[in-house]
Amino acid sequence: MKRFEIAAWFAGIAGFLAIVVGFAMIYRPAGLIVGGAMLLAWSWLADRAAAIADRKPE
Repeated sequence: MKRFEIAAWFAGIAGFLAIVVGFAMIYRPAGLIVGGAMLLAWSWLADRAAAIADRKPE
C-alpha cells in the first residue's frame, strides 16, 4: 500500500469514529444505531469492491 492509501484508511476510521461519538454524545443508542448502519454500508461496499476485483477480464 502506498502512503496515501494508508492515510485514507486512517482518515476514514477517524471520520467514522467522530460521527459515531457525536451521535453517542447526543443519545447513546443513536450512536450504536448509526455505527451499525455505517458498518453495514461499509461491508456492502467492500463486498462490491471484492466482487469487481474478482472478475476475470474478458
